[in-house]
Amino acid sequence: MADIVLMMENAYYSVITPEGCASILLRDSGRAREAAALLKLTPEDLLRFRVVDRIVSEPKVGAHKDAAGAAAALKAEPADVPVGPGTEERGVAPDAETPEVPQSWGVPGRRGAPQSLLQRLRDFF
Repeated sequence: MADIVLMMENAYYSVITPEGCASILLRDSGRAREAAALLKLTPEDLLRFRVVDRIVSEPKVGAHKDAAGAAAALKAEPADVPVGPGTEERGVAPDAETPEVPQSWGVPGRRGAPQSLLQRLRDFF
C-alpha cells in the first residue's frame, strides 16, 4: 500500500512475462511482442490506467548501470504532489482520459456465450 506510486521510465510492471502471456493466450511464445502490446505494461500505459502516479526519468546510462543516479532521481521527486491521472481526489486534475473497463469484465454470474480473454483485450484496446 502506498500513497503515491512512482515508476522509472524504462521499467515495466506485469503479473506475467510477455512470453508467458503469448504462450497461454496466443498459443505461441514467439508472439511475445504482440502479447506485450496487449498487456499494456509500459509506464505510459500504467499512468493512463491509474496504476502509477508518476513516471521518473532515469539516468542516461540506465537505472541498472547507475543505481546512485536512479536513487537520486527518485529522491528528487516531491512525494506530496501527485501528477498522474486519478489524482483528482487529491486536488490534481487528470492529465489524460482513462478508458472505462467494460462492465462485462469480471461481473460475477455473467451469462451468455463466454468470450475469450484475448478477444476481450482486443475489443477493449
